[in-house]
Amino acid sequence: MKTNIIHNMDCLQGLKELPDNCIDLIVTDPPYRISYKSNYGTNEYKERVQHTDWDKDFNFSDYYSELWRVLKEDSFMYVWGRFENYEIMKALGMKRVLVWDKGHNSMGDLEDWGIGYELIYLFKKGKPKIRGSRDNGIIRITHIGYFDKTLHPTQKPTSVIRYLIEKSSDIGDIVLDAFMGSGTTAMACKQTDRRFIGYELESKYCDIANERLKQTQLEVFV
Repeated sequence: MKTNIIHNMDCLQGLKELPDNCIDLIVTDPPYRISYKSNYGTNEYKERVQHTDWDKDFNFSDYYSELWRVLKEDSFMYVWGRFENYEIMKALGMKRVLVWDKGHNSMGDLEDWGIGYELIYLFKKGKPKIRGSRDNGIIRITHIGYFDKTLHPTQKPTSVIRYLIEKSSDIGDIVLDAFMGSGTTAMACKQTDRRFIGYELESKYCDIANERLKQTQLEVFV
């Protein structure tokens, strides 16, 4: 089984080609199924993110069984999401919710409470143990910024992905990201001496990810 590889394909297709119990950790950021609509932001941003239905019909449940199959016993799976996804994740068996405090109020109604956080749904297969100290479940790492500062609509800081990886796996382990986007999980794996497997449906984001990884002198198979 090759590692350090980003597949330009739907992850469900790719996951079915992996053997059982071969992945040490899953950290993934699937579509949230909420399709933002807003008048806030540049015209370029609205066209790229807000005024499209790129996540409208997504259902994480369709992917869950394959992700669970490839995950090793006594391992973690972290799935990014928002409160709209809570009931789905609860029905699938998530054990608890971590909170990423992004350090700003994010988009939304200026007359309502800001939502400057995202949820990380924690799944445990068996009885995995975190590495190091027992840290707070609120992770305070500042977001990388809005609009033109990001390479992908839901891009996360490498530091927050790296934090989850280091707390939940060991050097040389294989980390899977089923929705690779611009390759942030792969970047974090490079920085922490982990191997990775990723899937991304849109070829333009595979290209972006590979360009980012070339800058770190990591060999990537396509």
